[in-house]
Amino acid sequence: MSFLKFLSMLVLTSLTTIVLAQTYPVRPVKLITNLPVGSGPDVIIRKYAEILSQNWKQSVLVDNRPGASGAVALEYFKNNKDSHSIYIGDAVSITGMPYLYNREHLLTDIKPLFLLYSNNWVVVASTKYHSTQEVLEDFKKKPYFGSWAIGSVGQICGHELSMAVTKTLGLHVPYKEYPAWFLDVISQELKLSCTTLASSLPYVQTGRLQLIAMTGAKRNPQYPDVPTLKELLKQDLAIPEGWIGAFVDENINKDIYKKIESDFATVSTHPDIKKLLETFYVDGNTSLKGQEFTTHIKKSIKEYTDAIQKFKIVVN
Repeated sequence: MSFLKFLSMLVLTSLTTIVLAQTYPVRPVKLITNLPVGSGPDVIIRKYAEILSQNWKQSVLVDNRPGASGAVALEYFKNNKDSHSIYIGDAVSITGMPYLYNREHLLTDIKPLFLLYSNNWVVVASTKYHSTQEVLEDFKKKPYFGSWAIGSVGQICGHELSMAVTKTLGLHVPYKEYPAWFLDVISQELKLSCTTLASSLPYVQTGRLQLIAMTGAKRNPQYPDVPTLKELLKQDLAIPEGWIGAFVDENINKDIYKKIESDFATVSTHPDIKKLLETFYVDGNTSLKGQEFTTHIKKSIKEYTDAIQKFKIVVN
C-alpha cells in the first residue's frame, strides 16, 4: 500500500468518526439506572432524559433496575452496553457495591462520563413524635432504622447515628422500594432514617415526616430551623457524600464520548435542571467530567470501603 493511499484511509477514517459523533444519536438512547422509580434522583434523571431527547431529536428512555446496591443495573448495563446505553447510578453502586458483593469486575470496562450532582443527607422521623428529643429517646430504646439497600449511605448513616446515640450498631432494615420504607418510618416501626431531601420532601410537605437534622458543614438556607448533625449530636460523623454520575462503555469512540459529555454538560445548565436541583437542595455546580470525575470516584471509594469495614457490613 502506498503512503498516499494509507494517508487517505486515515483521513477517511477520521472524517467518518467525526461524522458519527456529529450525528449521534442515530437511534433511541437508554439511561440505565439502579435508582428506583419515584425517588428524588429518578425525578432528576427523567428531566435529563426529557431535555436530552429534545436536543437529540431521539427518544431517551429511563430503565430503572434497582437491587443489590446497583449490581442488578450494572450487570444489565455491561451485558447490553453500546454507545446508545448510558449507566446513571449513585455513589454506592460504583464505590461500595463492587467490593461488598465481590463484583469488582463490573467496573472493569465502564468509563466515568459526567457527575450530575452531589448531595448531603437528611435524617427523618415520623411527625407522630412531638420533638427531636422524643425521637432520640425512642431510638435509644429501639435503634431501628431503614435504607434503600445493604451498604447504602442510609445504612452507614444509620450506624453512625446508632453509635453516637446508643453506642450500638442498631438494627438496619434494607428495602427495595421507597414507599414501603417511608411508610414504616411514618408508622414508627422504624424510628428514623437517613435519606435524600429530594426523596423525603413529598412526605415532609404532606406532614407525615419531619426533618430531624442534615449532614454537611452548615444549615440548609431553605430549612434554617433544621440543625446539622454536628450541631444536634455535638460530634462529627463519618458519613460519605452522595452523588449521581453517568458512565459509558470504556470502548466507546472518543469523539462520540466527547459529544455525549458535552451534551450532558449543556443539559446541566438548563434552567429546568437548575430549578430542580435547587428544589431538592443538591449541588449541581460541580460539573466534574472525565479525569476529574475519576479522581473524585477514587476518593469516594476510600470513604465507602472504610465505612463498610468499620461497621463490618456484609451481604447475607
